[in-house]
Amino acid sequence: MKKHYLAYSVERIADSVQRTAHSGQRSEKSNLIAERYPLSAKKGFTYTEILITLAVMAALFVPMMQLFSHGLAGSSVEGETMAALNLAKWQMERIKNLNYSVEQFKEVGSAYFPPIEKPPLELNGKKFRVFTDIDTGSDPLKVKVCVYYDGKLKDKPIVELNTLLVDTTWVKQKR
Repeated sequence: MKKHYLAYSVERIADSVQRTAHSGQRSEKSNLIAERYPLSAKKGFTYTEILITLAVMAALFVPMMQLFSHGLAGSSVEGETMAALNLAKWQMERIKNLNYSVEQFKEVGSAYFPPIEKPPLELNGKKFRVFTDIDTGSDPLKVKVCVYYDGKLKDKPIVELNTLLVDTTWVKQKR
């Protein structure tokens, strides 16, 4: 029965190691390896060197993990800000496309969307409310759209957009 070459080589190495261990002498192959690679055959890493290396790696690993966690937190906040900005843009476009006259905007006034008595808008696991403030005393109308976290309506808004609206209903009436 013919043995596989790899299995045969492994058996020869194991036999050589056993003979060397029992006889206390090195085989010719071991001597050749020791001559060819003197450092690797005679000296390895000490326990102290390994411990120092692990301590240095641990000391460098902790700040790297802190940077990673701060980066994740920053991207999370950035995602919430982008969601709030998109909500504010959506509300601003919605108001512009209503094509109300100044009198109609004055009737609508300032309001939350969705209204306080209804559930808030939920995006990316966060709940938002959009506040639209129409300054009826100005000409052209000043419109301010603010996005807040639900339950934190008295805090500083996450995003605030401002624009001016001009009454364009007379242009449509001429046609």
